[in-house]
Amino acid sequence: MGFRFQRRINLGGGWGLNTSGSGASLSARGKHGSIGTKGFSLRSGIPGLSYRQGWGKNSGAIVAIVALAFMAVAIVVQVLLVVLPLLWQCVLWLALTTYDLCVYGVRKVRGLPT
Repeated sequence: MGFRFQRRINLGGGWGLNTSGSGASLSARGKHGSIGTKGFSLRSGIPGLSYRQGWGKNSGAIVAIVALAFMAVAIVVQVLLVVLPLLWQCVLWLALTTYDLCVYGVRKVRGLPT
């Protein structure tokens, strides 16, 4: 058996770039396993016991499309998790400002102190 080179570069959020002598591939790790462009693995929760399955060499394009779709969905979800709270704060600020402006206008028209 010869020497083997393998390195995983952590991209954050469970994503990683795996490099080896034969090339590079993307993978995503989760609580129960990982999926990548070359296959998937499932963890059982028992140390040392897992299941690993590789994709066939002929299905490389399909695997790449599935991996890209999976990455796109993950990126959209992460962006929404950041954008939705900010959007909610903007809507809330706009509603409260409109309310205050209406109360101010009514008081001004009626001659009440503002």
